[in-house]
Amino acid sequence: MFNEETRLRAVWRAVALAGSGLLLACSASAVQAQSRGGQSIELAGVHLGMSREDSIKTLMANDPPLVDDGIGGNSSAIQFRVPALSPDPFVWSMKFRAKPAEDARDKPLEQVELYFALPPNESTVLSLRRNSCFDCGDGKAKAYAPTAANFLDSIAKRFGSPNASVIQSRNMHGNVVIGEVRFYAWTRTGELLTEQEFQKRMKYPAQCTGMLNPDNARNSNSINFRAFEQSLGQKGVIDNCATIASVQWSQDGKNVLRHYYITVTDYAGMLSAFSKSAEVVEGKANQQRKQELDRANKNPTKL
Repeated sequence: MFNEETRLRAVWRAVALAGSGLLLACSASAVQAQSRGGQSIELAGVHLGMSREDSIKTLMANDPPLVDDGIGGNSSAIQFRVPALSPDPFVWSMKFRAKPAEDARDKPLEQVELYFALPPNESTVLSLRRNSCFDCGDGKAKAYAPTAANFLDSIAKRFGSPNASVIQSRNMHGNVVIGEVRFYAWTRTGELLTEQEFQKRMKYPAQCTGMLNPDNARNSNSINFRAFEQSLGQKGVIDNCATIASVQWSQDGKNVLRHYYITVTDYAGMLSAFSKSAEVVEGKANQQRKQELDRANKNPTKL
């Protein structure tokens, strides 16, 4: 009897310990998920940090499917070739649209745009933008439009708060908001800043809200790899604005949504990726200059 009781206690102790371990593991997973903050926000199933291959597959599996928005059978991918970074061209950005159907004019205009990290980094999503237009074309797409209240409720659930970090602008009709541009800011630790906390930490809000597009670093066929360091590298900017989301929307007189634009950008990842690319490019350029100088120093002078 004693042995059987001892055995049962040992079993229950093991179960309790296993349960505690599972609880700790779940708690750790919850903390990890929470710490990602804006990184975990999905638009059409795509989130920041997702590989280019997985993001394309996800968009193709969306409902409705989103396909490459190329023209004449060509891909929409903007590519660059920087020999110091990669012998092959790398993809800078791509655009996608809802797959056309027979009644395409009767459906909302759906578009997604993705920007990817540069070599030597893995090609992952640094910025994503989604927009839907319900009053484009012949107007029949309005049948699929939600109310603005439903849209904002979805934003609150997706972003974790009904309140933005910054309200940049609002269009009013009497006492009714018919359109606005708002921003959400997450810190490095994944904390979504309230409007009060954001104002307290950021003396100049434009430091966070003014550079949402990686194309700011692109000039024709060249890239300024140090483009973001002066602004994003300033003390406190990246710590408090590691991830930024902008939401622009408008509604008609019946409180039905007309269109929306949502952009989510990994500022911290962008700064890190561009800095690594710059180090490689500059390092190889310095090495080449050194080799040329060493060769020149060995050449005799003939007078």
